[in-house]
Amino acid sequence: GIPMRLDKRLFYTVSASAVVVAMTYSAPIFAQEQETGATETIIVTAQKREQSLQDVPIAVTVFDEQAIEIQRIDELQDYVLKTPNVGFIETGNRSRARLGIRGITNLGGDTNTTGIYIDEFNVAPSSSTRTFDVNLFDVERIEVLRGPQGTFFGRNTLGGALNITTKKPSADSFSGNITGEYGTFDHRMVKSSINAPLSDKAALRASAYYQADDGYIDNVGPSGRGNDHEDVGARLAIRVTPTDNWTIDASGSYVKYKQGANNTVPNGRFLVIQLEGYVDLINAAVDSGAASLPRLPVDEVGFLPQNEDTISTNTDVNSENETFILTLRNIFDIGEHSLTSVTGYIETDYFELFDGDQSSFNLIESSLTSELKSFSQEIRLDGPIAQGLYTLGFLYADDEISSESLQVIMNDGVYFPLFAAASISEGVFTRSAPKNSTRTLAAFGQIEWPLTEKLTVGVGGRYTNDKIENFNIAFGQTSGTVSLPAAEETFTDFSTSLVVTYEATDDATVYGSIKRAYKPGGVRVISLGEFKFDEEEAWTYELGLKVNALNGRLKTNSAIFYTDWTNLQVSARDPNAIASAILNAAEAENYGFEFEATAFVTDNFTVDLGFGYLEAELGSFPNALSEAGDLFDASGNRIPFSPKYSLSVGAQYDMKLGADKDAYIRAEYTYKDDQFGDVENTARGTNIFSGTSGDYEVTSRAVPSFGIVNLRAGVDFNDSVAVSISAENLLDEFYITGSRASSINLGGNLDAIGQPRTVVGRVSVDF
Repeated sequence: GIPMRLDKRLFYTVSASAVVVAMTYSAPIFAQEQETGATETIIVTAQKREQSLQDVPIAVTVFDEQAIEIQRIDELQDYVLKTPNVGFIETGNRSRARLGIRGITNLGGDTNTTGIYIDEFNVAPSSSTRTFDVNLFDVERIEVLRGPQGTFFGRNTLGGALNITTKKPSADSFSGNITGEYGTFDHRMVKSSINAPLSDKAALRASAYYQADDGYIDNVGPSGRGNDHEDVGARLAIRVTPTDNWTIDASGSYVKYKQGANNTVPNGRFLVIQLEGYVDLINAAVDSGAASLPRLPVDEVGFLPQNEDTISTNTDVNSENETFILTLRNIFDIGEHSLTSVTGYIETDYFELFDGDQSSFNLIESSLTSELKSFSQEIRLDGPIAQGLYTLGFLYADDEISSESLQVIMNDGVYFPLFAAASISEGVFTRSAPKNSTRTLAAFGQIEWPLTEKLTVGVGGRYTNDKIENFNIAFGQTSGTVSLPAAEETFTDFSTSLVVTYEATDDATVYGSIKRAYKPGGVRVISLGEFKFDEEEAWTYELGLKVNALNGRLKTNSAIFYTDWTNLQVSARDPNAIASAILNAAEAENYGFEFEATAFVTDNFTVDLGFGYLEAELGSFPNALSEAGDLFDASGNRIPFSPKYSLSVGAQYDMKLGADKDAYIRAEYTYKDDQFGDVENTARGTNIFSGTSGDYEVTSRAVPSFGIVNLRAGVDFNDSVAVSISAENLLDEFYITGSRASSINLGGNLDAIGQPRTVVGRVSVDF
């Protein structure tokens, strides 16, 4: 049977959503008799085939080519912040982005709970991958799929999937574009694309971009390195149609993302371990005269909120992320059936040099290197079967990720004698070099069968076999070398889906679904022995309504959902080595609703709205571990990356300026409610450590709510030259995107700062 636990809260949610949907029919502002282009169909590939957004029985938020261009969408936060019930935290560097969909997120384990797919290839298979936020360019469409997508997308979709489609070459005609931007913080960008027919059966598309800025974090230390950015990328795509029923798409892309310091400033909140370990003791000794040293510079540049943009480091802090992606897709039409082959390979190298003490003193340097190699091959057959439709597929994937993190003690001539007195020598203090590999075999299928002219049932399933291997070598000057031998486990799973779709009218579709997806377990060998952790699983029950009303002038998509999430994988510290175990520690019940609408108020005025409400709390979790390694009861705590409320509103007015000029003005407002970055849920200002040298706040990874206003305007001349101006964060809202904790930062831990008001001008030429 299917496990299902519903309570009265869900039924209240159902009722509330129904009221919201019903209200959309009473809006008197629409001129129903007037026909416009509002009836244009939005196409998505959420079920691995082209369908209308209003027909697909999945909660999907779509950003098409026009939205991507006008809203300047080129990275993850640009669109997930505008998506209902998606939580997002970024801790100062795009290579450390984290997100949760409907409260489902990574608390531990080896694989992601959200799949990131570019042209059907998963570019972020591992939970420790640095490719979660690959820069976007020459993109046709972005789809954010909410809820488990186990049948079509597989093991990385416990919470949902991001389905990104790039622009493809066309043999119809030669065309191209070049775009340039300049703005605040010396932002400059140039990008270009060219589509060139090679024959009537072949074409290529080449695109490239360069962008850079000076950043908005000021470094007053010896390094002087702020959070400047430099980003380059290129893609070459080829399409060949050897016959009328055979299409080949091949592409290769390269992206290199460089950043100076992180987008972070000290917040004055400390881990207990660093307060007890050295900050409090050393400063107390200095204050008492027992040590002839300067006081540790805890407040060298000041803390938030007084300090919003200043750091002080002596190390030339920087990071670099280099990514290659190769994809090959073959589509064979066999009568009414299609055979599709998708081959993908990604290789990513990441490096970060970090000032370990985050001060102008030369005490500790930290570095991290990481390498991902991933290959996958999917083969799919789909088409009609009697009155229905079927899909059958097979997947092979092989992922390997390795990393090395170092903390190095520097002889600064001032504080180094303290290290020496504690038998700590100059050089590498700690080193951790874990490796993880995952081999996946999967077979999947779905059949959709019409029971009546209006009622369709879809049944799907996916069998998965995951073989996971882990290895680690950890070294510490105080603990010695701990070699943690390779450990291997194999997991099998069968995920299912049942979807019922009812076409109530030509303009209203109701769907209900029950879906199960899973995240494989794994094994860790730490100093205390071998720790195996089981797979996570989530059953999600969803009811949705999609409406196309008032002659196409009003489109609404709404959904209510309940998720039963079990065997949550949570990281735990190894007390004797620089390593971690993963524990199956809790369960959770997430529920809520989403509502999205696009209203064509007049021929020229459009309003779009997205709203999400989410309850996401841990169940029984009495043995959680804090950052300090202490046991605590996290039962009932909110799940990280799960804002209770999320809202996005946009209003756009289009106009004619003479016979050959089209113009627009657009305003946007985005709101995300409070989020936590860990299961401790420590509220800011509530946990104070009183030591011999003062009172300090204990760390909190709480991210306060924020709302951002954007304003944009543009003019298109003769459909060939376009100019625009965008004011991002128009009201200069100060907001935090995440918090980063470290036991060695002298100024406490770090808060990642969102970008201040930025004004950007753009000129674009089509040819």
